[in-house]
Amino acid sequence: MLTIKNILIILIISILYPNTTWSQRGECITGDCKNGTGKFEFKSGAVFIGEFRNGDMTGTGTIYYPNGNTYNGDIKKGKLTGKGTMNFDNGDLYTGEFKNGYQHGLGTYVKDNGEKYTGYWHKGIKHGKGTYSWPDGNSYEGDFKNGEKEGSCTLQYANGGYYTGGVKGGQLHGKGTFVYPNGDKYIGEYHYGKMHGKGQLIYQNGTRYEGEISQNQLNGKGTLYLSDGTIKQGIWENGELIKEKNK
Repeated sequence: MLTIKNILIILIISILYPNTTWSQRGECITGDCKNGTGKFEFKSGAVFIGEFRNGDMTGTGTIYYPNGNTYNGDIKKGKLTGKGTMNFDNGDLYTGEFKNGYQHGLGTYVKDNGEKYTGYWHKGIKHGKGTYSWPDGNSYEGDFKNGEKEGSCTLQYANGGYYTGGVKGGQLHGKGTFVYPNGDKYIGEYHYGKMHGKGQLIYQNGTRYEGEISQNQLNGKGTLYLSDGTIKQGIWENGELIKEKNK
């Protein structure tokens, strides 16, 4: 989805280049604002300092926005196109590629709270391969689709646990493997963040469960192999064996 930051970047086009004449847009304060380097102040309050070609902002330059944002980098016919850096007034920072006013291509977005995304963008939205990290040490590496974590990924947790597998809407979804900090492991299916479907739970003490799981609990048909050699097979409900299979 479009965030406020994305929308602000998109609005750059309309703020700087509405369908008006140069005299209506603002005025050239210093330099050559047709073919050269100059400083142009827009009636909106935005200021551009940089290169002009055939009356258009084309080349490199710096744009100061009334809301406190600052852009520095490439520009083509008044649109942010090429490589550049956008400093937002709240402390967020984007460095990377732009196209027609959007974050587009490879870029890094660092939030004021320390969260960081490095990867691909499509028209202002995270889309493609990327890495997202949090200040607490957790990190995500994998696919993004339309701004959401979706596809396949590796999630690394600061406590030593990790997950590899499918993700949808930012939640564990599909087939995957989760290894807990103590070495216990789940291999199987997830449904929107919860173990759900068929899977295996493998514990460090030698106990193992194979079968159906629902809502993070043993639910359905399954077999529990205890470390002492005991086998419990049958129907499970919320982690309890309610109907044991005849031996």
